[in-house]
Amino acid sequence: MPVQTTKKANIYFPDGAKVSVKAKGDADYFDVGAINSAVTATLNWTESTVETANAGQLDTKISNMEIAGGFTLINLNPVGVHKMSGGIFTLEEVAAEDTVTFDVQDLANVDAGEKCPLLFVVNGHNYTLPTSATAPVISKVEDVSDPESVEELTANTDYTISKMDGAFFITFVAAATAVRITYGANSVVGKYLLHAGSSSKVLVPYSMKITHVDDNGKERSLQLYAVYGNSGGFQFNFKGANEDGVEEMPLTFTARLDTSLTSGKQLFTWAIDGGAA
Repeated sequence: MPVQTTKKANIYFPDGAKVSVKAKGDADYFDVGAINSAVTATLNWTESTVETANAGQLDTKISNMEIAGGFTLINLNPVGVHKMSGGIFTLEEVAAEDTVTFDVQDLANVDAGEKCPLLFVVNGHNYTLPTSATAPVISKVEDVSDPESVEELTANTDYTISKMDGAFFITFVAAATAVRITYGANSVVGKYLLHAGSSSKVLVPYSMKITHVDDNGKERSLQLYAVYGNSGGFQFNFKGANEDGVEEMPLTFTARLDTSLTSGKQLFTWAIDGGAA
């Protein structure tokens, strides 16, 4: 059989995706973390066609365009769940009674301009800084590439600290073979409380971005501008000891038009690096 087409530049094998959300008023997207399913997003609309008495059917008109979707969240981070609630939930952070000094963090083969995640760990236990925190407390950052000539680095000169998707990163001006970060005493979140319950509530839409990046750094993404969680879409379950897998939260949502945007661009943007071939 002869080949019928040579166009295959836009074939994608299943490889998962990252779901990021941005609540109203947020400056940046927040990565909700690990999921345990496909991420679905289906475009729907309502059709209407008028049948005339003597001239057949008129053009078909559509309205109420929306995206129906969902995924199963297994990274049950209350911060991310709160951002997807549309204002239904109230998040309360209860500070730990004592400050915490994290374990020393060693970085190897750091490139100039590389963003390295900061890890807040003590004896294998991960800690979280309050969402209001702009940076962790760090006692010193040292270039220990040469153990006999350790150089202490200067903040905002040799390195900078940034926050993205709720996580903190350190970026170095110059490359280094080995860097050591020594933390100071940090105030951390001891417990999250997620509250809900009122006689009525006006939902506030949030934005969502679904992203996949391949081995070559090419990105495929779907951005939704006005997303609402569906009734029944938040499940706070506790599996039995006789069940497999991990705790899950199957989430469903509906994206509707953001009428503040340009007509024709109010629902979503589907972006593919490299275009179509």
